[in-house]
Amino acid sequence: MASLRSIALALCLTGSAALQAETAAPHVELQASRDFGYTMGSLIEHRIRLWLPDGAEFLSPLLPSPGAVNDWLDLRTIRWHQESRQVVRIDVTYQVFKGVRDTETAVIPPLPIAYRAGGSNAEIRTPEWPFGLIPLIPPATPDDSVLIRRDAAQAPFVTAPVFYRFIGFSSVALLGALALAFRLGLMPRIGQGRPFARARRELVRLRSHSRAAARYDAGLRLVHEAIDRSHGAPVFPAMLEDFLSGHPAFMPLRPDFEAFFQASQRHFFDPGTDDVEPHARWQALEDFCRRCARLERSA
Repeated sequence: MASLRSIALALCLTGSAALQAETAAPHVELQASRDFGYTMGSLIEHRIRLWLPDGAEFLSPLLPSPGAVNDWLDLRTIRWHQESRQVVRIDVTYQVFKGVRDTETAVIPPLPIAYRAGGSNAEIRTPEWPFGLIPLIPPATPDDSVLIRRDAAQAPFVTAPVFYRFIGFSSVALLGALALAFRLGLMPRIGQGRPFARARRELVRLRSHSRAAARYDAGLRLVHEAIDRSHGAPVFPAMLEDFLSGHPAFMPLRPDFEAFFQASQRHFFDPGTDDVEPHARWQALEDFCRRCARLERSA
């Protein structure tokens, strides 16, 4: 009897440990209405659920942007919703632009999803999703028998009155917007653009600089200026927490900001102590500025 109790207790402990191990690792679940019967131009909707371990954070700014996935598939929309503390729902819509003459299987590639756990960024991908494509034209129909319907003739439309009304309404709206901007004190900010995007363009121009040390020196100053302009005041290493609190969109890049300030400190105040190869230092600086520009645009 005691032996049976010991075995039962061991099985319970093993099952509990397996459940904890399963919930400690992030995983995704992909749902779709069907995986067959799609044609060229069809919309495909996926619902993805992401389970995160305790303490992990979903990095929504790093989700892929709508646009072309490959030469026959577009990502039309991507939306997300925090269902609970550890579960995130992501709704994705694709559109197919692949014409086939016979039934064919196509595959939607994995979708990368970023999260932050243990002080560093990580990524998990959805599984590949195969689906069936069917032709718009019956397979047995020869090409010379396919009739293309002509476009329907459109009735003439007089555009002059509409154009003049549009100009009038637009002028009134523009004047009202300018007046409101002056009233709220926003005019000095017009034309400043995005500091990190501007710094990234300047870094690209600096790539061909003949002296690596001078190029890296100028690049660090450009990124420092972008941080200062984003904050509206000079930002020193001790002020990083204030900067991130005022600009939460950059919070996922906290380790990158800390690494940047450390590299700047070594370059300007402890020259000769940095043992990183110059090309790698420059590449790290460009990558950091590019990630900042991406979050700046999304914010």
